[in-house]
Amino acid sequence: MSRNQVSQVILLDVSTSMLEHLPSIRQTLAGYLVSKMHGSPKHEVGLVSFGTSGTDNAVHDEVGDPLQYTCISTAWAVKPPTKDELRIVSKLTCGTGAADVAEALVVAVDLHKRHREAALRKASQISSSVTLVSSFASATGDADAEFLDSVIEHMQSLQLSLEILQLPGSSDGPLAKCVPALEYLVSNLPSCTLTQVKGAAQLLSCFKAREVLPTTLFRGPLAIAPQLEIPVYVYKKTSEVRLPSTKLYSDRAEKGAPSATHEVRIDTDFKSAADPDVSVPPEERVRAFPYGKQMVPMDESQERLLRFSAEKGFRVLGFVPRDQAPRHQFMADTNVVLPEPGNDRAARGISAVARAMARSGQVAIARATWRSNTSTVAIGALTPCLGGLHHADCMYFNVLPFMEDSRSLAFPSFSDGKHKPSKAQLRAAEQLIRRMDLGCGQSEQLAPESTGNPTLAYFHQVIAERMLEEPIGGDAGTRLRPALRCPFEGAEDLKAVGEALAESLSQEVAAVSGKDPETGSGLGDRLVEAAAPVKSDDREMMRSITEPAVGVLTPVRDFRQMMARPDRRVAALDGIKQVAARLVSESSGRRSFGTAVECVRALREACTGLGAAESDAFNAFLKSLRDRFGSDPARQLFWSDLIAAGICFISWKEVPGCHCRPDDAVSLLQPQGIKEEDQKPIKSEPVDENRDVKEEVEQEEEKQCYDF
Repeated sequence: MSRNQVSQVILLDVSTSMLEHLPSIRQTLAGYLVSKMHGSPKHEVGLVSFGTSGTDNAVHDEVGDPLQYTCISTAWAVKPPTKDELRIVSKLTCGTGAADVAEALVVAVDLHKRHREAALRKASQISSSVTLVSSFASATGDADAEFLDSVIEHMQSLQLSLEILQLPGSSDGPLAKCVPALEYLVSNLPSCTLTQVKGAAQLLSCFKAREVLPTTLFRGPLAIAPQLEIPVYVYKKTSEVRLPSTKLYSDRAEKGAPSATHEVRIDTDFKSAADPDVSVPPEERVRAFPYGKQMVPMDESQERLLRFSAEKGFRVLGFVPRDQAPRHQFMADTNVVLPEPGNDRAARGISAVARAMARSGQVAIARATWRSNTSTVAIGALTPCLGGLHHADCMYFNVLPFMEDSRSLAFPSFSDGKHKPSKAQLRAAEQLIRRMDLGCGQSEQLAPESTGNPTLAYFHQVIAERMLEEPIGGDAGTRLRPALRCPFEGAEDLKAVGEALAESLSQEVAAVSGKDPETGSGLGDRLVEAAAPVKSDDREMMRSITEPAVGVLTPVRDFRQMMARPDRRVAALDGIKQVAARLVSESSGRRSFGTAVECVRALREACTGLGAAESDAFNAFLKSLRDRFGSDPARQLFWSDLIAAGICFISWKEVPGCHCRPDDAVSLLQPQGIKEEDQKPIKSEPVDENRDVKEEVEQEEEKQCYDF
């Protein structure tokens, strides 16, 4: 598929409800077209607008009915974008019409069909898609099943995929309430996807510059022992995207000349040191390497001896604790190690090794040589990544530095106590960190998967203005829209809070370089003031700073350290519950679900050893998580991961005196809710006189068991 032609039709809503989104859409599409012209010149793009004031499409002309396919205009047909298409995008304006979304989709499909017929290509030779962009605040579309079935059949015959991007608007919510026709397509068209776009930054991520198809970096066995080799595929997980390279251009040829290529070629000529007028031919030239002040010449045969040749392979050298391979030592890109496709034994082997490493807190140190007869040998860390419903267990490979790659930097010692911060300084820094938390809202800000590179966006924006011969002025901070300025300047809603708290912190440490220009006090005076007795109303905040607490970065470790102190057990139990609920409710996708599951697992282990009262408290907490997240579509994956991890309620068989029956410990995990009659105490059935005494005792114990 990587060599196939790619064609795309953008179906854009330009009705009055899109007025606030249109500036961001113009800049996003302009940058998208420029990136296509730079990186993928053979990719073809078409644009259809609906909600326009007029009507201009081929389907309306063929049907002949003045009431059908109206307020829909074809901006341009499917073709490689040029400067003309860029100018059309820069001048997009809102219309006053109201168009049927299903009819607009038919026009987009017809545009693909005409392009396919003109190109004389089969469906398998072209990867085609339709991208629908709208807030659906004023869009219409009846769910005529017969008509929509014909549209679906036509799209499947052309092998078209449909991507729906729903922008924020008055129709935020289920798509069925906005446009029933699109809800029907989402349910019945397998190649249809729906994305809720929450802002301009996420919209930019939906129009990526280029789609990189997965290409294996290595195919072969992962050797763990002489008798254990697991077939794996290694792919690149992350790779830095660089700016497009420029080419030399000559303007000496006449503009518009058909034979002008404007190319510049560079020829290099080597002259003899003895006679500068004599050129040295290639067969008489040889490379030399510096050795002190001398140069050691090496011909091709000798140069081959300098290269270290290693056999192709991927081998585990051993295992170390996770903290001995810290993240700050990772180099280069991240690679993902997956089992060989279709190999069930390899999948089970990778899953077993990954889960064993995760359970023991270990990482594997591996040696990787991706190609044969190469001098590049990497030593890296294999970190386990446990899967769930959407992906299997895998491992990530990150290159570690060799001795020559490490930098040993000498810094002054901080152990003398002179640089120890005061309590007031700690309090100011703590407030600054808490208030500028990027993950404290409904969704994480500046998440990597939804944050575009402002350098690339600025580059494409300047190139677009240069192509359109528009004046270029200003700097990157003022020219980019707020969604792209965020990586440069920080999140807008945190600026005011951060500036005020940063000012408070700077006042605490302002006298580090000498006298304060306003007060005239020096470092010693400021530190004495900062170390002055704290007011009574600030003691609680200082206690939360100096005493340990369960944090969101290493919650399980913090929890276990606090549980080791009897005076902090109550705070530890309350803290781990709050952190687990916060990780689930504020997680971006399923990013924090694994950490939340480990929090619940650690809490269950602790409550099991503390007795029946804490076990009942854990069951009540688990019930609250089930009621809160078990039926939430956005958080349902967390509950599925919790069940897959084998975490259940604590029964009276595990902890005597606990009010939960063994049969209900697993059955109550289902998120369908609790019936009213199940909340009442369970009554025992009449005891037969012939039954064993042991059964009678068990039934008497079950009388005190309640559902959670």
